Amino acid sequence: MQIYFLSSWFSTPDNPTAGIFFREQFSHISQNLDWNSHLLACEVLYPHQIRPSIFYNKNRIEDINHSYKLSLLPINTEQRRNLITFNFLEKLNSVHKEIDHIICFSGLYASKAAFEMYKKYGIKYTIVEHSSTFLQANKKIEKELEIYYKNAHVVAAVSNALARELEFQFDIVCKTINNPVETKKTTKNCHVPGATKFINVSNFTANKNILEIVKAFENFVISSPDSKLDLIGDGPTRKEIKKYVNSKDLSKSVTFSGRLKHSAVLQRMLQSNIYVNGSFVETFGIAPLEALLSGLNLVTTPCGGVNDFMSDFDNAIMISGFSQFDILEGMVKASKIDPKSSFDQLVSARDKFSVQRYINNIQELVM
Repeated sequence: MQIYFLSSWFSTPDNPTAGIFFREQFSHISQNLDWNSHLLACEVLYPHQIRPSIFYNKNRIEDINHSYKLSLLPINTEQRRNLITFNFLEKLNSVHKEIDHIICFSGLYASKAAFEMYKKYGIKYTIVEHSSTFLQANKKIEKELEIYYKNAHVVAAVSNALARELEFQFDIVCKTINNPVETKKTTKNCHVPGATKFINVSNFTANKNILEIVKAFENFVISSPDSKLDLIGDGPTRKEIKKYVNSKDLSKSVTFSGRLKHSAVLQRMLQSNIYVNGSFVETFGIAPLEALLSGLNLVTTPCGGVNDFMSDFDNAIMISGFSQFDILEGMVKASKIDPKSSFDQLVSARDKFSVQRYINNIQELVM
């Protein structure tokens, strides 16, 4: 069976960590599938450009050279969708006779090309939705998405919360297939004795609510002056947050680590005690789950996707709101929990969210 996966991701020109991570994950997945699988992917450079590439099987890369000329110009969402669709279709049309099924990792981008292949050649497609971008879509795009979802062989989402949202908005049946999460195996939970070290891994955007995390930490550090907060990531709100940190004389306690490779992020987690998630919306919450699987306690807002794994851990605290005061309350509670008590749960959850489990779920979706 010949399966084509379609995907796109965001990264920065000088730090394409998302692309590298996705390629590694796909390589692992494709080698364990019962099918002959290929990945077609477009990398969207943060914030406006696009760098289309095609990755086949074991990381063999073929670049679409002429598209690089187009990628030099900033483009809006609609132009980006059209350009991604053009590049997907250029390859898909040339190999359509060998394609048995298409799996899209995005309704907004990849499914547009998949639907065209369905109309033209009758090739079935499955959508695995991992983005909530459709919530901000205009009416024209919303109507398009409804057509793509309703003509799909199967629609699935990476969390129950996202699946219910899709069902409500588009009147469809949506299954759930959680993202795979792989971490270094640990033999104990509490990695950093003494001072409490908090960590957050996010794009610096308004949705991630990082300033409220910093304000909560500002109050926490009054009673625990040796505590630290490690902020990993970058984005448009970083300048504002850094200015606040400096104005409150917190620069010795708060570290801005920038974007790091995935392996480096996991290593930082092993040097921390508590992961703090302040997001308003998370379609799943890979970083919070990675933290739990690395042995950290978790403080999280009621942001949706994290509900799928909160019950798997006794050391995961969901706070009631999104303010600095809600987050501070969670920080205080999490600092008093001994994470060793949940080690057996950690081992069980590693299997539940493993790549192998994900592979089995993907194959069940298509079959």
